[in-house]
Amino acid sequence: MIRNVLAHDFPLSCRQLAELTGLSRNYIGVELRAHSPADVHIAGYTTGRHKEALWQLGRGRDAIKPAALSKAEIAKRHRARRRAVRRDIAASWI
Repeated sequence: MIRNVLAHDFPLSCRQLAELTGLSRNYIGVELRAHSPADVHIAGYTTGRHKEALWQLGRGRDAIKPAALSKAEIAKRHRARRRAVRRDIAASWI
């Protein structure tokens, strides 16, 4: 069942595979890791806070997992977001 869904030539995460097949994410993850070097490979990772592996059918090299952001980079982005939404205090009194 997992193989049939992955046969469409675009990578999917365990979460997406679980939605399409109705199987649990845990079962799908165990099966994919068990068949990892021979039948499936990691084609990439999702973007966002939590990076999930995107699995693709066929042999190939696993994609390199992106490095986590450092605390300084996280703080810098947070400050930039706060500056972007900060309003003029005097304008809010009117």
